[in-house]
Amino acid sequence: YSFCTLLIPFFFFEMTSRMILTAVAVAALPFTSAQETCEDLRVDDPNNAGETMKWHDSRGKKYSCKWYKRKANKRCRKKGHKNENFGFVANEACCVCHDDTPAPETPIPVPEPTCPPRVRKAWSLMTCDERLHYATAVKTLKETRRDEYDGFVSMHLEAGRYAHGTSGFLPWHRYFVLGWENALRSLGGDYECITLPYWDWERHAGSESESPVYHADHFGTTTGVEQGTGCVNNGIAAGWDTRAGECLRRSFGGWGFTGQTGLVSGIVDFSDFDTFANDLEGAPHAAPHVYTGGQMGTYESPEDPLFMIHHCNVDRVWALWQDYYGYDEIPKADLGSLHYSASGPSDLMSSLRYNSVLPMRTSEGTLMSYFTSAWTIRDMMHITDMPGDDNSYVYGDDNLAGIISTPASGQWDYVTPVVSQPVVVCPEPASSRAVSVQSSAAATATTTEPRCSFDNSLLRTLCSAKIAAQPAISNYDLFNYLALLECDIVGKPAASPEWISMMVKSDDMLEFQTPCWFQREDLD
Repeated sequence: YSFCTLLIPFFFFEMTSRMILTAVAVAALPFTSAQETCEDLRVDDPNNAGETMKWHDSRGKKYSCKWYKRKANKRCRKKGHKNENFGFVANEACCVCHDDTPAPETPIPVPEPTCPPRVRKAWSLMTCDERLHYATAVKTLKETRRDEYDGFVSMHLEAGRYAHGTSGFLPWHRYFVLGWENALRSLGGDYECITLPYWDWERHAGSESESPVYHADHFGTTTGVEQGTGCVNNGIAAGWDTRAGECLRRSFGGWGFTGQTGLVSGIVDFSDFDTFANDLEGAPHAAPHVYTGGQMGTYESPEDPLFMIHHCNVDRVWALWQDYYGYDEIPKADLGSLHYSASGPSDLMSSLRYNSVLPMRTSEGTLMSYFTSAWTIRDMMHITDMPGDDNSYVYGDDNLAGIISTPASGQWDYVTPVVSQPVVVCPEPASSRAVSVQSSAAATATTTEPRCSFDNSLLRTLCSAKIAAQPAISNYDLFNYLALLECDIVGKPAASPEWISMMVKSDDMLEFQTPCWFQREDLD
């Protein structure tokens, strides 16, 4: 009894010492979940057709990795125990976990982008197959997702006052056409990587009817409209109806496009956003709307498939301007009033600042999946740094950049300049050529009719009367605000009569009208 009593303290001391030493030894070696994988180490079994098998110690659990961890410092220095089947040294498998150098992490593979970088091409330089591919994508969206197509029209109507005649014009439409491009991509298949082309209408100033967008295989010819109604009867839009239940209409004529020289002047002459944007929204932007006519001349203009490629060109001119002055190299957070400045009716000013969220809902309050309620005007400032996944883009084969040659910034980043590239001509279908021959006399009469001309002083007198009748600047409504804008366009030193954007209310819609209409109705 006395002997056992004497041994109790000894055993207690020995067990406590071992527990403490073991705990210290284990605590000194950090084990992570990644290191634990060594317990499931696999080796090739040469006797089993090369298949991998889980390593185990043939002598039992005593010699597993767990056993080595308990006294790692001592047991890892021993030779260890061989696996009888594979001749594998157990401590070499287990003790690698206890090396002070962490095992290298296996890099997570980055998937290759599904689509190449977005490069928006000039319509005049695209191949006939490329043009048909884009036109077919638009037709597919219209016919298979009518609600989405109509949603873009509704969104443009809802943003009418915000996105026209204000500083929001360019950033809002940049986001709008990007959403359209993504809608086409969402069709998948052959359209998964489609890119929006730009209608470089400046190349056909003075010969508007010869623009390659007016083609029977694509968007319809200038003669492809019904007499009297103006309904489009050839091209992908033949027989299309609108949200309002009407046919898609066009009228053609009355106002010529701004040419290359005019666009270049607008870029190199105006280094501040406010002056540049006002100039661009005037005649350059308005002319294709007016010339095409029909819904294209109203706020329902996205009904016409020409709208998106037209506004893609407007966006491209803005990108050229940003690139020319090197504004694209300035971080978004450092941009100032030279690069963008809020302007518009007083009740909209708070929503037109850099950090204001762009309103992208339809008139029914729907936010389509191609848009977000978080992107701001500032987010739209750099096309090579657009928010979201794979939304950045550049413009390729740019003839305006080729004319300018060297930008003030020293290099082009947003565009690829080209010089004197010929326009690609696609043959018209035989049926379309027959229609064109029958209508050639009428077409000749339209194109040879002299342009309108009138005294600018009369326009200025009328503008002065409109301004005098304006009750207060704070009480802008859409019509009156744009009436003031048109007066501003008239007063520009570089403006010619054909550049004046006159607007009237018609069926509760704002409709572009030609200077001839303005002269006939208001100046007689």
